[in-house]
Amino acid sequence: MVALDASTSMLARDVKPSRLERAKVEVSALLDRLRGDRVGLVVFAGEAFVQCPLTTDYSAAKLFLRAVDPAAMPQQGTAISGALREARRVLDGGARGGAGKRSSSSPTARTTRATQARPQGAGGRRDPPLRGRRG
Repeated sequence: MVALDASTSMLARDVKPSRLERAKVEVSALLDRLRGDRVGLVVFAGEAFVQCPLTTDYSAAKLFLRAVDPAAMPQQGTAISGALREARRVLDGGARGGAGKRSSSSPTARTTRATQARPQGAGGRRDPPLRGRRG
């Protein structure tokens, strides 16, 4: 899961062309490197929501990514905790009829990741991905 900040602060141009466009480029590059892995997109500002459910259709994921626009966000702010909760809900199978859910006792249970898309110039450093266990 990728959590993408879509607040108006992402329109800042301290990185070129803007924080948001730079983050979109980075996420798109990630999608280009994936091979068979499912990916989803949670977008947040004052609220968080699933922009793209888990999918292996990277072209569709890129369409959802391109559609992210701070002007379309119903509420401004930076609800990163809500985005992480929403990403976790999807990874735990709370979206699309249990997609992503595996028993923790299963030998095929594996580590999942949620990553916040934030360009390096927006805060000065990159945070490591969050890691958790599917349950």
